[in-house]
Amino acid sequence: MLFGGKMELKILKEDRDIIVAVKPAGIPTQSGRISEPDCVSILKNHLADGHGEPYLGLVHRLDQPVEGILVFAKTRKAAAVLSGEAAGTAMEKQYLARLNGVPERAQDTLTSWLCRDTRTNSSSAVPEGTPGAKRAVLSYRILGLEADGLFSLAEIRIQSGRHHQIRVQMAELGHPIDGDRKYASRESGGVLKLCAYRLRFHHPVSGQTMDFQIRPSWLSEEEYRLCTAPCQKKQEG
Repeated sequence: MLFGGKMELKILKEDRDIIVAVKPAGIPTQSGRISEPDCVSILKNHLADGHGEPYLGLVHRLDQPVEGILVFAKTRKAAAVLSGEAAGTAMEKQYLARLNGVPERAQDTLTSWLCRDTRTNSSSAVPEGTPGAKRAVLSYRILGLEADGLFSLAEIRIQSGRHHQIRVQMAELGHPIDGDRKYASRESGGVLKLCAYRLRFHHPVSGQTMDFQIRPSWLSEEEYRLCTAPCQKKQEG
């Protein structure tokens, strides 16, 4: 489904209470700039009926270079319920990332302390106890290798939503995400190979488990099928 001129924003589900949409890489979730289109403004235009500005609750965000699934609320009640899920562990967010190199451990849990610099819009890993630092935890699993080990494909789950958390923690591990121009130790061009590919939550009204999944634009259908099939089988079992 197309909105906002040439920008594509695919809707996976819409009902009276929620909209689940795919944010393309490069489009902000929400922007303070009037001239810069974002997901919120595009969806509000979609909802507009000529009787005033429609309500759209922002539940969670993705960084501008990151593509992936987002859920928005169409009522204040739904927004309150979903925001509670997003703040806790009820909302499950899973990412796929193409890493530079191959981590020594095939799967692991990483704990870091991150400080955000609003002047440079960046975060950095700092020693525990640093003023302003926040605890960041994620777990990863290597799903496959690419280009003779030059890259590896990882599934990542975050237990805390910190600014640029995945990008900083994987770079700290020594395996920054391919295409990351901010945190890679060497020049890295192209699209950031990070996608919020799976989102699970409970519907704010019915309580039904909602489960959505997409293929990252930078993975072919065959690559996606091969690398996620074992993981999906384990999750479904």
